[in-house]
Amino acid sequence: MNTVSSYLDDELLSDPSVDTTTESKESLVIALEKGLREKLKPLLTEKRKELTDARAFLQEQLGTQGVDKVKIALNGSLEILDRLSNLEETTLATSQKISLNVDKLWPILEELKPMVKSLKKDTKVIAYLRKVLEVQKLDSLKEIEGLPRDQTLTNVAEFLKLYRSLNSSHPSGLEQIFRVKVNESVASLQKVLLSETTSILKHVKYGAGTEFSIQREEIVLLKKLVEMIISLHIIGMENEMKKQEQILVDVEIDCDGLISVFVKPIITRFRYHFSGKKKTNRVDKPQWFIQYFLESIKAHIAPVSDCIQPSALKACGNSKMKVLVDLRSAMIRSLIQNCIHWRLEKSYATLENSHALFCHTIDQLIAADQELENVYEYAAYVNKPAVWPRLISFFCTTDARMKRWVEADASFARRKVNEVLAESGAWDGFIPESCFDIVNLLKKVSARFKDRLSPEFAFRFVTGIQLPVIEAYRIAVEQSLINVATHVRHDPMLHQQEILRFCKGINALSHLRSVMVEWAQESPFSLIQDWKAKSERSIRSRLSADIDEEGGVFSKEVDIIDTVVTTCIKRLGDMSAEMFRNGMQQILTRAEVTEGSALFPESFLNETAATLELYKNNLFPQVADSIAKEFANGIVKAVSDFASTRKLSEKIILILREEMHKVYNLFQPFSKSPENRFFRELRDVL
Repeated sequence: MNTVSSYLDDELLSDPSVDTTTESKESLVIALEKGLREKLKPLLTEKRKELTDARAFLQEQLGTQGVDKVKIALNGSLEILDRLSNLEETTLATSQKISLNVDKLWPILEELKPMVKSLKKDTKVIAYLRKVLEVQKLDSLKEIEGLPRDQTLTNVAEFLKLYRSLNSSHPSGLEQIFRVKVNESVASLQKVLLSETTSILKHVKYGAGTEFSIQREEIVLLKKLVEMIISLHIIGMENEMKKQEQILVDVEIDCDGLISVFVKPIITRFRYHFSGKKKTNRVDKPQWFIQYFLESIKAHIAPVSDCIQPSALKACGNSKMKVLVDLRSAMIRSLIQNCIHWRLEKSYATLENSHALFCHTIDQLIAADQELENVYEYAAYVNKPAVWPRLISFFCTTDARMKRWVEADASFARRKVNEVLAESGAWDGFIPESCFDIVNLLKKVSARFKDRLSPEFAFRFVTGIQLPVIEAYRIAVEQSLINVATHVRHDPMLHQQEILRFCKGINALSHLRSVMVEWAQESPFSLIQDWKAKSERSIRSRLSADIDEEGGVFSKEVDIIDTVVTTCIKRLGDMSAEMFRNGMQQILTRAEVTEGSALFPESFLNETAATLELYKNNLFPQVADSIAKEFANGIVKAVSDFASTRKLSEKIILILREEMHKVYNLFQPFSKSPENRFFRELRDVL
């Protein structure tokens, strides 16, 4: 920046072209006179005007509230104005003297040097006041309303350029004024630019229907407008954060103002079709307004994602912050809130009075949510449904709506369970068909909230729908399959039909248990359990007792099923052992046992083998193995009791020991060495 003092130093007194030691005084006179007349005097006039304008701006903005540095600048500027006036007069007089007093040139120059030295001291004040004028100019650039479009864009571009310059080195002591002026200017400029954007979109009939056409020159203009709007928005964000002395961190731009320009005509048409007494406004046809919503996005999303999004990203690249902007998602969000949620608000009173219509509407919304995610990569935040909502988030905004949703789905689930159990083939299969149907039902319930609802809301589906479904099915299995064998005390082979149903019941519960344990370790159930544990810790101020229990959120039903299955295993084991005990007692109490004769008849061994095979073929391996162990324990006890209550001869003991190997061999399907695994205790008896 040129100042008066630097000009005198650099342009006149230190100009290498002016040789003060030569005899060419005429050349020197011409140069000095021309410089004083054509350069110095206009420069002095310009500086005096700048100082006068700067003083007026400072006095208007600060009044008597100015900071010390600004007051010093104001006071100092008065002295500078006086000196500039004096210097102008001296310049004029000096110019005249030069032409008349060539020989006396050097004394005249000596008269200028003290004033030049004085002006040098004022360069900082002059530079400061020039910055003040730039702040004033920044403020003046906001007055663009009513200007031609080209002039508007020129003013905004100049504002952005001037802001970046001042933001890096604005006048100290004027921070508050600078921030206020920037905020005012940003708001004013954005308003006009948004109006220009609206005008272009209206011209191309954007949002007026499913068909519109944007020409190349309009696309170029839209890109420029959007880049400027986002740049202004970022300036406003930076300015506000500095005003509040916040550290510049990664931030996400709230671009609702810009997006509203694009979505407003779409929203207007949507509300026209789906309000009042329009034929399209039918509560029982939620698919109509949802399909219209999806088609509107498909028809209008391209200019946003392909045209203006790159311009927004370009504007973000000029910021010192890492700024995130996703105009496509912001557009979808706005349409969700102002179309879908608006429509649901209007029809909710009818929806809540019909479980069937409620569930049907939910189904349609979830399908649309999935399409938004798959096609447009719209990523709603499950923990912030109010910030980045899904269509379905409408029902999570109040506790009453959430409760009504769970009630409606629970009603549907109960009907479905009854339908499953009423099927003619409900109990057919190694694992009953009904068990698979129930698991599929539980999966459908999970799909309602998985990756869609927060753990807090998802927990309501687990406790209000899934656990009751599991409980209802468990009770049905006990009543229809397990309890039918309550009268069987021994001889399971004589009651094979009852025992087979008994096995199906065990399989159904075992399969259901394995599903619950597996799900509990995965999302979303692991997240639900974590949330539950934290909630219990905060409420009770201690670690929840069931945090580490197997089954997580399903642990209660897992524990009940474990109890039921364990009881069934013991019951089958005891039943089989009782069969063996009765047969063995009849055999060992015969009158004669001769050496070399078969103690256990083949029919007895075959019945025992058939019983074991029945379990092996109709139960899960782990369950069958447990029953075999219980069976073996019963045999050990029976033989031990018989040996301890009767005085057996060495011959009988030897024969019994040999015969028991035949029994051991029957358990080989469950162990390579059944004698060691199941019958080790008999070594001390026989």
